[in-house]
Amino acid sequence: MNNIPRQKTSELLQLETLLQRLSAKHPMYEQVHEQLLRLTAGHFGETAMDFYLMYLPKGYHVVQDVRLFDGIQHFQIDALIITQKFLLILEVKNFKGKLIFYFEHQQLFRLANGVKDIFP
Repeated sequence: MNNIPRQKTSELLQLETLLQRLSAKHPMYEQVHEQLLRLTAGHFGETAMDFYLMYLPKGYHVVQDVRLFDGIQHFQIDALIITQKFLLILEVKNFKGKLIFYFEHQQLFRLANGVKDIFP
């Protein structure tokens, strides 16, 4: 594996700086704080994944935070694992609670704090 430590995104760094400078009484404070919490959780999840990627055998190459253009719009891949036989795209999510996948309905549910969320 390529052993390059994951860096915080520029958006995450900007939100951290903005929140430090923004008064808690500012009308946008809560919105900025919530967005920062979401991005921080995402960064934490990707960093946690990197721990497991360190144990991939030789010959596996990992490219992180790939941004590509499909001819219409840009899209981002959290990690791309490249081998001689396949490419594997990883999209990391940092969910709290218990995840349940019902194969017969092709439906993902999350149970957290007694609440059942359904993901399309």
